Amino acid sequence: MNGVDDLLSRIADLESFFDAFFSKVHQTDFDHIANLFQVIDGSHEFHHFLGLVFSQLQLADFCQIINKVLVENIDFLGKAITVTSEQGPGFTIVDGGQPVNPDFGSVVSFMNGEGPDSVLEGFELTKGSGNLIGVYLRGGGICCTNSSSPTIMNNIIIGNSADIQGGGVLCLNSSSPTIENNTINNNP
Repeated sequence: MNGVDDLLSRIADLESFFDAFFSKVHQTDFDHIANLFQVIDGSHEFHHFLGLVFSQLQLADFCQIINKVLVENIDFLGKAITVTSEQGPGFTIVDGGQPVNPDFGSVVSFMNGEGPDSVLEGFELTKGSGNLIGVYLRGGGICCTNSSSPTIMNNIIIGNSADIQGGGVLCLNSSSPTIENNTINNNP
């Protein structure tokens, strides 16, 4: 089996795994989503995985992430979900430096009217470049737009950037997030 065939086989196996997992999981089963991460890959880095998980989450779900480096750009997709880390920002890093689409490079986006039940807690958010709003990239660490008012607690937002506004956190268009006990540093 050559490298391409091996890769296609691994992708097919993962697709089968996800289909089976999400067909059986119930809303309350997401309390232990960390086990899913351990099953998929024992390494310390995951690439663009949460998008798949978030697309399957329903309202009022809970997602706890184990201690890992996640290469992700998270979009809450308007959902009232709680995303928290197992041990806090010293142990769980979300690296937004490799976005799938360079126009959506914020580490975390709340762009669909999320309310206070959309909760982000306990992460280090780094290397975000911002989402394209107008002609500029804005909100490198966290981008809140379109009347989004999520709850953002106990995070470290560091080493993100933007062209003109919100290297760390951007709030536009009637957005009013609750931001408590976060460290926001070095976000040019």
